Amino acid sequence: MTDQETLDRARLLFVGDTQGDRLARELIGVAERAAKKAALWEEIAAQKENMIRLAFSAAEKVKPPR
Repeated sequence: MTDQETLDRARLLFVGDTQGDRLARELIGVAERAAKKAALWEEIAAQKENMIRLAFSAAEKVKPPR
């Protein structure tokens, strides 16, 4: 089960208007925002890795003048 599936099931579980249900929905929202931030950081890390790889690749192709 993925994290999103877990959050979806939890959201369905806490549908009442009790204080506990409202708190649970708030925590589910926090978890969703954290998951989005984590995905964004993973994408940034992948892009950074690609940029470094491209920079080294380009640097290897450049030969110093003799």
